[in-house]
Amino acid sequence: MIIVDVYVPVYEKTYDMEIDEGLGIAMVIEEMATIICQKESSKMGGNVSELCLCDVRSKQILSPERCLRDYGITNGGQLLLV
Repeated sequence: MIIVDVYVPVYEKTYDMEIDEGLGIAMVIEEMATIICQKESSKMGGNVSELCLCDVRSKQILSPERCLRDYGITNGGQLLLV
């Protein structure tokens, strides 16, 4: 498990999240969306499968089939959920 910062432009907020770095990005996005919606007491518009997770450091869109470990993302990583 690692702790990362996730910036979500739609809420203009950054969230600290504990994530399993071996979990597929698609599952990570689903978990993040669920947690953020609970914290904000709202639903994200659109389909969760259309969300993208990006690595701020490398300016890369992360592939849903890979995991955070594949990208070398570790504790303190900065991600963007759009």
